[in-house]
Amino acid sequence: RGAKIPLSAPKWVPDYEVFRCQVRTVCKAWGVTSFEGVWPLRPWRHHCRLCGRVVCKHCSTNRIKVPWEPNPVRACDACVDRATGAMRQ
Repeated sequence: RGAKIPLSAPKWVPDYEVFRCQVRTVCKAWGVTSFEGVWPLRPWRHHCRLCGRVVCKHCSTNRIKVPWEPNPVRACDACVDRATGAMRQ
């Protein structure tokens, strides 16, 4: 079963606590697990609006409509995959 889109915005992981992409699978930018790669000096970090994790631009290429925002918002690819899978079921 797929995940549902939450009804409210998640709490964001603070930027200062994150030193690498938090995608739990292989980070698309690094080609390594997210626990091995670290951010470059000037990273493109984004917060997923569905789970609140900090992810790189390569792992958050999608936007999705959520109940608490009028326009589609950035979300990590993993959350979008889970959410759109839930919508298809």
